[in-house]
Amino acid sequence: MKIGLIIAIVLVFLFVGFIGFARGRQEAAGTENDGGETTSLSALETYEGLSAALLDDDEIVVYDVRTAEEYTAGHIPGSVNIPYDVIGSQIPVSDKDAAIVVYCRSGNRSGRARATLESLGYTNIVDFGAVSKWRGDLKTGNTP
Repeated sequence: MKIGLIIAIVLVFLFVGFIGFARGRQEAAGTENDGGETTSLSALETYEGLSAALLDDDEIVVYDVRTAEEYTAGHIPGSVNIPYDVIGSQIPVSDKDAAIVVYCRSGNRSGRARATLESLGYTNIVDFGAVSKWRGDLKTGNTP
């Protein structure tokens, strides 16, 4: 009788833990915009998803991790330049759960930047990859 009760209690704890884990993963998979809707982080890997999110969501941060010269030559509007090799020392945002998108010329440096940010405890990093995936106009100059 005691063993059955113990097993039942353990199963309840496992079930409740699984529900909490599933909810946490669901919340981590998206970010809420001002309308209360959720933007899937994986959608931010596409031009359509990122451009729509930039119009609708002030909470998404986009980092161009190329050199300052590359950034000045043409960058995604609204992005901020933090070269990949200094991103670990220039803490981008204090909220480690903020949705952060990184991109570069080919996807190599953005992959490194993503790994660096994840090692610093940031949880919602999207690697957009190459700037050439952006089908809109690129902005030139030093300002976002």
